[in-house]
Amino acid sequence: MLMASAGAEIAEMKHLIDAVTDQGAKRKTLGSNILAQCGIHLSELADFFSQLTGQSFGGDQRLPETVNVFLKKINGTLRIEVASK
Repeated sequence: MLMASAGAEIAEMKHLIDAVTDQGAKRKTLGSNILAQCGIHLSELADFFSQLTGQSFGGDQRLPETVNVFLKKINGTLRIEVASK
């Protein structure tokens, strides 16, 4: 998966694609049975939306700092697991 920041220029996107094709991108081995993993820093995302909209989305102590979503294949069954911190 490649991800560029919001408002990224074409040059930044081309650089990401070139890094992957040149084997220059950092890679990380996933755990056993994990097909995909996504980590979201909710506090940073809330701050970003606060800046965009002028409304406060952060600062709530009930908001987890991070959420991790895993897609796993266990005994031929797909499973989605969500963990928060």
